[in-house]
Amino acid sequence: MPVLIPEDYVADLSVRLSLYRRLADLDTDEAIDNFGRRTARPAFGRCCRTRCAYLFKVAAIKGYCRRANVREGRCRAEGGP
Repeated sequence: MPVLIPEDYVADLSVRLSLYRRLADLDTDEAIDNFGRRTARPAFGRCCRTRCAYLFKVAAIKGYCRRANVREGRCRAEGGP
């Protein structure tokens, strides 16, 4: 599952990095959703929300962690402690 803005949407690396930085600064679900609606969708079309879905989910999780003062976390594909 890709967690990125597809290169075919934004070929210019500096623009793509700028979008990643803007998204990384967002802390709430509402702000992330607005970013998707007001920035990504108009620029790249409706399918951006689908192709970038995991990117937006990861941004939301990072926002939850910042608000909860979580500094580090680990996930295992197989689950468990």
